[in-house]
Amino acid sequence: MQNGLKAIIFDWDQTLYETFPLHRAGIEHAARECSREVPSVGAIIKEYATTIEKHLQNVLGLPLEAPLASYLRFYYQRNLALCRPFPKAAETVAGLKEKGYRLAILSNKEDRAGFQEVEASGLAPLFDAVAFREQVPELKPGPGGLLWMLNSLGVSPAQALYIGDEPRNIQCARRAGVRSGAALWGTLRPEELQAIGPDSTWDRLEALTQAF
Repeated sequence: MQNGLKAIIFDWDQTLYETFPLHRAGIEHAARECSREVPSVGAIIKEYATTIEKHLQNVLGLPLEAPLASYLRFYYQRNLALCRPFPKAAETVAGLKEKGYRLAILSNKEDRAGFQEVEASGLAPLFDAVAFREQVPELKPGPGGLLWMLNSLGVSPAQALYIGDEPRNIQCARRAGVRSGAALWGTLRPEELQAIGPDSTWDRLEALTQAF
């Protein structure tokens, strides 16, 4: 194992699993159904936030109850049929598993969607631990959830790497004392992600098997 690294932890959305096209469509549907202005794609990307509730508030405004319900109905009716792991995700994760790394998923995503998607993706057996927002004591960019995950895996911050597509993932890793990796293959904001200074960056998911 490289430089004492024992565990690799992944974000989920836009890191291992491509969900943004459906997420965008869900926001646009909720806006129309609730008679709100439909935000541009640029606005949806710019206002992408730590939770779906905060993101909808940023782009559709308050009150939130009706658009949130509309979005969730739309998303849950389609996510398992329309969303997929990124190309080479299974092969890459399996390759890291074969090399002896402990692997985990840590995401701010709502539990119901997250666990459904991990199971449907076929990736679940490859991971030692999976946690979404209801399992962790603190959401990203705070370090509490990542530190909780490290404890679950039995590794120290110096022995772990956290890979994600958003600046908040890099901030979370830094605050936890964990090495950070930028998933440029899935990010919606590559310049912002690189500007925050991740320890490593990869353009392709499958490059991880050569890096470790």
